[in-house]
Order: sequence, then structure tokens, then C-alpha cells
Amino acid sequence: MAKLRPIAITFVVAAKYLKGAKAEVSRELTTCGEDVQKRIRFIPVEQGDDTFDPAVFEQHLLAMWKQLFNGDSVTCEALDGSPHAPCLLESPLSAVVIDVILMQSFNALRERQKKTATPYKIYTWLPVAINTIISLCRFDAVPLVEGAAAQMGVSFDEAARYLMLVPNGQVIRCPGLPDMYDHEYQPQAFQMPADQCGRIYIRIGRVLQQTDGVLTFDAAEYYPEVALEFRDWFAETSRKVHYVGPLVPDNRVLPSLENGQRAQGGVLSFLDDQLAVRGARSVVYVSFGSLFWPSDPAKVHAVLEVLVHQDIPFILTHPSALAVLSQDTMDMLAACKSAFVTQWAPQQAVLEHPATGWCLTHGGHNTVLECIAAEVPMILWPIFTDQPVNAIHLTDHLDVAYELLEVRYGTGLGPIYRTGKTLTGTLAAVREELSRVLECAFGEDGEAKRRRLQVLRTSLDRAWAEDGVGREEVVSFVEDLP
Repeated sequence: MAKLRPIAITFVVAAKYLKGAKAEVSRELTTCGEDVQKRIRFIPVEQGDDTFDPAVFEQHLLAMWKQLFNGDSVTCEALDGSPHAPCLLESPLSAVVIDVILMQSFNALRERQKKTATPYKIYTWLPVAINTIISLCRFDAVPLVEGAAAQMGVSFDEAARYLMLVPNGQVIRCPGLPDMYDHEYQPQAFQMPADQCGRIYIRIGRVLQQTDGVLTFDAAEYYPEVALEFRDWFAETSRKVHYVGPLVPDNRVLPSLENGQRAQGGVLSFLDDQLAVRGARSVVYVSFGSLFWPSDPAKVHAVLEVLVHQDIPFILTHPSALAVLSQDTMDMLAACKSAFVTQWAPQQAVLEHPATGWCLTHGGHNTVLECIAAEVPMILWPIFTDQPVNAIHLTDHLDVAYELLEVRYGTGLGPIYRTGKTLTGTLAAVREELSRVLECAFGEDGEAKRRRLQVLRTSLDRAWAEDGVGREEVVSFVEDLP
């Protein structure tokens, strides 16, 4: 936006991510002048310790909005470090783009929107794969939950948790996806506190009914049929969906990051060593993202055990607060010279390294798009949100990945509707399945998937060409601003 038009952008970000956010934006603007950098500003806000619950973040965010709407200024800083104090009386809002889970802030902004003399639009930011939204959030579920709460004699939050997380064998039909049992959307039987279900996630459909439009980092060409379906749904009420992805950081400045990692003898040094000894595409990168982790530590151990016993070098990251590695697992990893274990790794640099051959991942959409950009095919272990449907699209539709099924847990181990197969979920079945997948991945079938991934990458890369859909969508968004 800042490159294409002379507009000012103020980015509200969790304080603990401020440094990283500024660094990533700076990477994209290395060739831009001071004017662009001064027009991008940051306001840090405290987030709290629970990365799944935005309650503390929203508390501080609402206080910030109150200041601004009262005519006071809020101190922030531009990308170049210069201080700035925006005031809505001096510089009225044109638009607010707000994450879909920030319900209180969305509602407060809508109420203020109705009262303001200077119109502004409220857009919803969707940081997930759109096929999840189409399948699970297309309608306002609040009346359904209210009815269920009255019928069951429980609180709204408990009814929301029950409807969201307790499968009942229902078959869900959705454009662009095969028919699926409801438990297939919860392959790890992931649990979430009832108050978060009722306060946040069950209300996403209502937000989508009320928002002025949507921006998503998803890529329209990732699944064109679903993208069109989502556009048509919003067009029924004269609103727009803007597909601005894929948004993958510029890799032209990776060498500066890599030098620092190598100087510390870190993960990239490990990859250099594996490249010299084992050759290109020999390493498996294991990452379940910054939030999630599989539900059963024994299955994590079984999967890592297969990699160790087959002497396949791998990198394991575990930044999530949910990450659990048993003592047996830690002892096994400590004794394995071909394993590199770290809480965090520079993911894009790891994926771009020629030694990296496969990524064993939960299938979160950030990781998926970065794997596509780096032409690294995936072995998928989905957990929650958009990950199960991403796994189906990547394996069944695009044929650029494998999905592990026996690693499912609890109610997620029910039958697979599209195959009719019922899983056993035993540790022996987990080891057998992964062994079979690895044999294929490092054989001709895996190379065929890699070639298809290269074609997909070329297609998505066009989004930010001069006439690409991602670029055109951003232009369209800016031109629609009041």
C-alpha cells in the first residue's frame, strides 16, 4: 500500500513483536525512500501471556481507541525511528483493518462508525486459508448457540464449546472440499477454553456478516474455485474480498540474516554440514508453528524415532508454549548427531537452504505459503483451524504433499469419510505410515510432487507481477477508501 499510494499506515502490534515486525517491513522497503518509511508507523500494545486469547491486547487496544476518539494523540514511531503522535482530529481515519478475532474492538469501532461525521470503513483481516471460512464461518452462529444453551441448560460459552469442539458424526459439505465428518476438522481433538469459544471463535460468522470488506493474505490462485465462491458470497451484499497474497517476505536480504546464524554455529551451519555430507534436499525440517503442538507426546516421539532410526537428518523447532517433549524424547535427540533441536529457527532461511528437502508441518497457511515459495514439499500433521482443509487441498487436489493420518488423536481418530477407512492410531501404525511416506518422499513420487510444487510456485509468483492479482487487489482496496 505504501509503495503504491502516498498514504499513511499505522500498524498496531503486540509489543513483544515490535522489533520483528519493524525488521520484516524494513526488509520489504530497502529500496524505498525516506518518505515511504516515515508514512509507516507502529504503536506497540501489550499482549499478555496467553497467545490464543487476545483479551489483554484488546484491553489496551480499546484504551488506545478511546484516546484517539477523544481527540488525544497517541505516541508511536515511524519505521525510520522518528517519533510521531497521530491525532484523529488532525488526520481522520480512512479505514481500519482489524484481525477477525478482535471482537470487542470490531464492535466498538462499528458503534463509533455509526456516530462519526467523517466516514471510515472497517475491514476484516483473515490470516487463514479461505476454504476454512467458507466451510465453518459462513453464517452467524450466535442464534444457534443461544438456542443450544437454552435447550441444554448451560451457559452460552459452554454451548459454544460443545458445538465447536464436540463432534457428533455430522457430515459437512463445502464447495472446493470433499464431504467430511465433523471430527475430521479436529484431527488432534484440540481443546480450547469455553470462554474463548463463546467470546471469540463462535462469533467470527457475525463479524463477516457485518464487516465492510475483507483483506486476506491468502492467494486467489491457490484454489481459484473457492476464491470465487468467497467473492460471490460477499458480492451478494455489495462488499469485496481482497486477496493480497501470497505475502512471503523478500528473500533478497536473507544473506545478512544467514551470516549472523552461521557466526553463532546455529541451524544454518548444521544445514551447511548436512549439505556437504549428505547432499541437497537431504534434511527434514519439523515445525508445528509458534502456537500449536500435537496432542500426544508418544506420537511425537514415534515420528522422531523413525527419523533417527532411518538416519535422516532433521531440524526440530518447538517455540509453542504447548510443546511437550518427554524425557525419553529429549534423551534420544541429545544422542542423535543428525538432529538439530532449537526453540526457534529463521524459517524462511531454513526452507531456502539447498539442504532442506521436506517440511514436516502442521500445515498452517503461513508455513504452507513459505514452503511453496521455497519449493519445499510437505508432510502434513494438521491440528486445528485451517490446517485440516489445507492438508486435503495440498494432498488430494494439488498432489504436492503427504498427510499423516495415524497421528490423529482422540475423537479425531474417527473414520475418514472420503475413503471409508477407520484409523487405529497405534504407535506401530504411526511408525509404519511415516516409514512408507518417507520412502515415497525420497523417491520418484516425492520428486514428482516437487515438480508440481514448482509449477504452483510459478503460478502464485505472478500475483505480485505488474498486472498480478495480488497487486491489483491492493490497488483496488486503496482506491475504494473514502
